Amino acid sequence: SSHARNLLPKIEKDAQICVLEEKDMDEIVELCVTSFVGNATTPGEQTFRWTFGPENREDPPDSCERFKAGLKYYMYWSARASMWYGSCIGWRDEKSGKLLGCALCFHPGSINQPGKP
Repeated sequence: SSHARNLLPKIEKDAQICVLEEKDMDEIVELCVTSFVGNATTPGEQTFRWTFGPENREDPPDSCERFKAGLKYYMYWSARASMWYGSCIGWRDEKSGKLLGCALCFHPGSINQPGKP
């Protein structure tokens, strides 16, 4: 997280674009799961869905509890890894503070470095 702050020195705490931290983890995971799963009007991420097998495909997609649970674990792991090895950047609504989007970023050379967890 401090690495991300050094990369983005002009971002202020109350700005629309922000560096996400451990305290934001529940919001990050919920946003990513919702985005990847989809619903009755949005199909979700079809290129990833195959990893959970055909028995985990229901319509609407957000009705498959096993798929949502698997994605929750995967998104938690992905967000945690981006905090350790890269940057987790978010976009929040200026008025409500609600997290509207996020990017889990891994910078070149940031993974598999000695001394990192």
